[in-house]
Amino acid sequence: MIATARSVRAGRVRALAAAVVDLVRRATSRFPVTTALVVLFGTLAVAEQLDLTGDALSTARLLVALSGAAAASLAGHLLTEGRLASAVLRILTSAGLAAMAGSALWLAEPFELYGPILIATCVGAVPVVGMAGRGSAADFWGFVLWTTAGIVLAFLAVVVFSVGVYAILQMLEYLLDVPRFQRIESAVWVAAISLVGPLVALGRVPPTSGPEIAFDPQERFVRTTRPLADWVLAPLVLAAAAVIHLYAARIALTGDVPKGQIGWIVSAYLLAVLLMRIAIDPFAAQEAAPARLFRRLWSWFLVVPLGLLAYALWLRVATEGVTVSRYVLGLWLVAGVLALAAQAVPRWRGDIRILSAIPLGLLLLSTFGPWGVAATVTGSQLAFLDRDYGPLLREAGRGGGAPAGASSVISSRLEALESVGALRRVAGLVSAERQSDPIWSRPNLLTWDVVAFLALEPQPPEPPRARYFVARSGDALDTSGFDRVVFRDAQDPGAPLASVDIRLTQGRSELAIRIGSLTDTLDLAPILATLPWTDERGVATATPAVADLTTAGGRHMRVRVERANLVLDDRLVALAAAYLWRDAEWRAATPPR
Repeated sequence: MIATARSVRAGRVRALAAAVVDLVRRATSRFPVTTALVVLFGTLAVAEQLDLTGDALSTARLLVALSGAAAASLAGHLLTEGRLASAVLRILTSAGLAAMAGSALWLAEPFELYGPILIATCVGAVPVVGMAGRGSAADFWGFVLWTTAGIVLAFLAVVVFSVGVYAILQMLEYLLDVPRFQRIESAVWVAAISLVGPLVALGRVPPTSGPEIAFDPQERFVRTTRPLADWVLAPLVLAAAAVIHLYAARIALTGDVPKGQIGWIVSAYLLAVLLMRIAIDPFAAQEAAPARLFRRLWSWFLVVPLGLLAYALWLRVATEGVTVSRYVLGLWLVAGVLALAAQAVPRWRGDIRILSAIPLGLLLLSTFGPWGVAATVTGSQLAFLDRDYGPLLREAGRGGGAPAGASSVISSRLEALESVGALRRVAGLVSAERQSDPIWSRPNLLTWDVVAFLALEPQPPEPPRARYFVARSGDALDTSGFDRVVFRDAQDPGAPLASVDIRLTQGRSELAIRIGSLTDTLDLAPILATLPWTDERGVATATPAVADLTTAGGRHMRVRVERANLVLDDRLVALAAAYLWRDAEWRAATPPR
């Protein structure tokens, strides 16, 4: 029995390994260019994990470029598959698109802006370009479904296998004292996720035509998951539509300005509506009431939110100009308008391929040309800077700085220019003699560099100069003639003592003293005049200064000064001293003679 169970488990392992090998073989034979790029990506990722590469930033950029090139090559192969009889031409097309995408990602500046846009475009192009001009909308839906399912299953298998290997290594270390090599172990994880997983997923990409992408609404998987759209997603989208329409009605009735986050709320709603429409496309004959209502009204659900988004964007752009976030919101607005316009064309009405291609095309268009994100943001922000603060910028750096309000607005506009890599264009707004400054040729010019160069921050008033007295250790305190003593820091007295409180007043050298229920004032000018003041804080210059003084009410006090601080107008702002007095003099309003 035991031997039989072991043979069964061994057979399952061999079957799994054979399936993985078969999928990798299919990926290699069907997608040679994509496979080569995936292998190069995985090899570089493992080398980076083992610290075998150079500059980390360059390596990360190369990895991103390789991933985008792999996605573009896959889209190119799917586009030509079944259309070009020559395998050489298919390979050349795939390699050409890979070179274009990889070069664009490698040369993109600023990379933080264009990198995510180009990656999203390359990945989205796989189903849209691969299925362009093929089959029906149902075929497109089936291709996307089974490709996504294949990718998820491939990576799930890799993760499960990696976790199993990790558990075995842990047991070997714990039970048999077999040493583990942490770096090699982590490299195996990276190889599984960046190399084996993508190759297995490539092997599961279905053909762009044929029974493998056919969709059967009665299939168990479909029948199991369809209630999620019918009774969860559709009601949620309908409820969101009701809320947004009520909010738009309130704005129309009250004239309120849309709240600051309404752009992203409406954009998320538009995305949910489009995704929902794509998701329910094949289920028309079996839909429940919520999904059926959504299918009939989905395009009408876009009209008012698109108007609300346009109004909110117009308010912001008219007063603050275009930023990257507002440009993205504008893309969503255009995508929604084009999706509505497509419904007016009978052959495009309800076609999910058109709905999928519109955002992809807009993303690609945003990366170049005068309509692109960089050109639009740059032109808008420079125009606002020149219109509102042109004279101030041309006089900047000549002293005085900018008003506090202007400084914050200019800084925010500079940050918007920095986000699209156009901060150097500010040089055209400054005076001619400052346009040739080396700062404009810095490789990594930042907003705060320009703010400091132009001296835009308001100049703070010069703090008053101070003089200090700090005593060295002195002799024992002479208490002869006095019967009470206390040491107080008049700068920060804290909670007053139960019967004694000594504080600085608004006068230059005057103290307000309360002992018991009586108050009096004491002028320290005679003792302050004898102190050896210095301009350096914390430098001890002499022993404590002691003087017998008389209050304004005629009471006698001995004061020993340990630390003191005067500002430029000889006003006392800090004092630490010991105070001695005669208790009998503070028992009556008039002290005894």
